[in-house]
Amino acid sequence: MKKTIHLLVMIAVSLVLGTAFGFRAQDLPHRLSDHDLKELFGRMERDAERFRKSLHEDLEHAHWDDKRDRESMNKAAVEFEHATDRLKDHFHNGNARPADVQEVLDRGAEIDTFIVGRHLVPRARADWMTLRADLDQLASAYNITWSWPA
Repeated sequence: MKKTIHLLVMIAVSLVLGTAFGFRAQDLPHRLSDHDLKELFGRMERDAERFRKSLHEDLEHAHWDDKRDRESMNKAAVEFEHATDRLKDHFHNGNARPADVQEVLDRGAEIDTFIVGRHLVPRARADWMTLRADLDQLASAYNITWSWPA
């Protein structure tokens, strides 16, 4: 009986405090389960690999006047891959943080600026848009407000 009363008091206090501070259940961020996050990481890894391959092929066949653009894109792709590897390792070790996700998004923004504005890499662009949707879901899972550069 005492446990029941104690539990009811705790629930009432939680509701009062939640209301006083403006928290409502629908305001809480949607958190993916660990299983769902593992699936998302697996999908991201597959989509990133497909993007990397199509980017390499598109860059090989593109006629670019500026070699620095090609080098910059390759560098951004490598840094993105390293950031996603770190995030995945931290996740599997149980210590992934929003800062890890933010780094992946920031590296992705560099690629996005390059890919979206160019018509020289059509297959890579399509693969990037698939990966970009994965990144949007990742940002949401970690409650990070994110928009891609215009």
